[in-house]
Amino acid sequence: MSDWIWLIPLLPFAGAFLNGVVFRNRLSKSGATWIACGSVGASLLLALGVIGEFLASGQQTFEKNVYLWIPAGLLEIGDLAHGASKLVQLEVSMGFLLDPLSSVMLLVVTFVGFWIHVYSVGYMS
Repeated sequence: MSDWIWLIPLLPFAGAFLNGVVFRNRLSKSGATWIACGSVGASLLLALGVIGEFLASGQQTFEKNVYLWIPAGLLEIGDLAHGASKLVQLEVSMGFLLDPLSSVMLLVVTFVGFWIHVYSVGYMS
């Protein structure tokens, strides 16, 4: 489940893209509602699964690198006190980090975002 963590922010964007660009004036109000609430709801369910797996594993942090953003090559790091230096590989990657605080925020944001969508549908009708 944790391999799918990258879908949590992508699903609401995909729902917004479908409603705003692909099906702009071609869907009924209920169709657009299902896409909007469904994408955010799927994101919530995926977040619950990832958080559940994180809590069951007992790890302090979970890190998932999605892709290598900047492969910069070798970097020389010098020690000013002793005059020694060493070469290290510098790579900046794009990924996700899940720890106890970010898992709480992930749950709060997806849960509240889903209920905002549901409430707004009822309010607008």
